[in-house]
Amino acid sequence: MNEYNSENKKHWVRLTRVCNNNCLFCLDADEQDGSYEPTESILALLREGRARKFDQAVLSGGEPTLHPDFFAIVSETKKMGYKRTQIITNGRMFSYAGFAERAVAAGLDEATFSLHAGDPYDFEALTRTPGSYDEALKGFMRAAKLSGLAVSVDILLTGRTIHGLTGWIKKMSDLGASEFDILYPIPFGEAWKHKNDVFFDLEERAKDIVKAFEFCEERGVKAWSNRIPARVFEGAERFIQSPLKLRVEVEAKRGMFEALANRGVEPPCSGERCALCHVADFCRSLMKFSDAVASKKSFSILITKNNVDRIGWSFPSETETIVIDSLGILENEQMKRYFSKRDIRIEALVEKPLKNHQGIPDIISTVYLEINRETAKNLSNIRSALLDKVELKMIMRGRATLEEAVEKDVPIADFMQEYLRSGNMEIEMLNVPRCLTGRAETPVFDAAPANVFKNSGEIDLDEYVGCYMANWMSVKSARCAGCGHYADCPGIHINHVRAFGFSNIPFGI
Repeated sequence: MNEYNSENKKHWVRLTRVCNNNCLFCLDADEQDGSYEPTESILALLREGRARKFDQAVLSGGEPTLHPDFFAIVSETKKMGYKRTQIITNGRMFSYAGFAERAVAAGLDEATFSLHAGDPYDFEALTRTPGSYDEALKGFMRAAKLSGLAVSVDILLTGRTIHGLTGWIKKMSDLGASEFDILYPIPFGEAWKHKNDVFFDLEERAKDIVKAFEFCEERGVKAWSNRIPARVFEGAERFIQSPLKLRVEVEAKRGMFEALANRGVEPPCSGERCALCHVADFCRSLMKFSDAVASKKSFSILITKNNVDRIGWSFPSETETIVIDSLGILENEQMKRYFSKRDIRIEALVEKPLKNHQGIPDIISTVYLEINRETAKNLSNIRSALLDKVELKMIMRGRATLEEAVEKDVPIADFMQEYLRSGNMEIEMLNVPRCLTGRAETPVFDAAPANVFKNSGEIDLDEYVGCYMANWMSVKSARCAGCGHYADCPGIHINHVRAFGFSNIPFGI
């Protein structure tokens, strides 16, 4: 799975609050008032993006091509140093002679066309705009003929698009589409107002979705799953969207998430919509964390080699426990000073096999032994290695990337089979579902990394997103829905599923 598209630093900037379509599913409809964003405001946002090291500008709307200064804005992105400029468009303006050529001359590198159905009747039932099918298709074909301009296609999954999905992808790839972004609808704007027409039985149509991705794979056409729930891809886990895309989703609603993180302001969309929302789990996680910070709950703080410099910062409450992920951290002078002034519990995450207790300093009260390729080879020696001097727990870690999961992890079901035979089942297991451990609960490791807090004690939203993706972003199989413990089970980290699949995990049993 290519992770680049999700890691690329994209800066999304709105050009308009007007559109020449009236889409049934428009998630942005509540923001449309028929106006154009002031050009100077747009340029200021683009300059801010460059200051934040974004290297790709994505111009959106409404419909961005309607902005009277569209070509000048595209040109300015290149002068500012953006390596790539992309627009998200319904394509109708490209049907006019010379428009595509002017856009490329100004510096446009990629045009992503929102073309959601191959049947004209279905297409215009979705856009609610007569003539939009012919104009959009004509605009796409004009753009596809130009050298230097990549053309891609967005397809929103609805009841009207999914039945002909593979055939439509074939036609558009034949016409020159370089890649496809296949999106699941989200419950905002018009999509929520018309939810009965937009949303569909996901489990019933899962095979159609997988079939479309398999067609793209066979043809050698790049296809991205966008907001499609991971459970759709059981047996085809290679198509699960990278969790790295979460950064883009949070950035799009940054103000809302900042308000939730540090002022406890509940998102205005909370409630019935959450069941259909692609960021609901993240939202709930941040809400719970924000409430805990506001209530001055004592946190276990995770100190790593990358955040040890923050140990002197102001945490929201006085911590009672520090968890270190490297024993070498104990030699850090800042850490020594911190410990000397406090009566504090020190625990350690250990990723190497334990050979004897001498490698664990007396100051450590609990060891969390990571489940990975190396430790899985030494199961028979786990207990004797630590004798009875230290509390020992096993932990299944989340991984920041798919590559890291493949490199370090072992399939958890295979590990548990060996572990049961090793006779160490009295050792507590963290982050492993009860359908694998056979135990009554699934304890979760929830130490907060030090870097999720600013020096002021506020939550650093960007750092929290990164920590959530790396540690807490978990998924469940479609089969889990029948399990009596579904609601309180954390599932399995998404990158472990992407690496080893759902099939080796007996969810729902």
